[in-house]
Amino acid sequence: MSQALVSLDCRIKHELLYGTHYMFVGEIEALSQNAPGKPLVYNARTYQPLGNSEALSLEEVEYSRERHT
Repeated sequence: MSQALVSLDCRIKHELLYGTHYMFVGEIEALSQNAPGKPLVYNARTYQPLGNSEALSLEEVEYSRERHT
């Protein structure tokens, strides 16, 4: 994933079966921020742009993580 805006290394915490699909819930162990760009979301069988992303400092990422744990 050399063109990804962000890469996450996760440890699987839960595996959930919904019908014929599995959903994996992971705990983030490492995060790599790559160059800023335009994030995409996959919806209705197509990729849609979300707008420009901005690089966050490590302090901002840690602050956000602490607020949500």
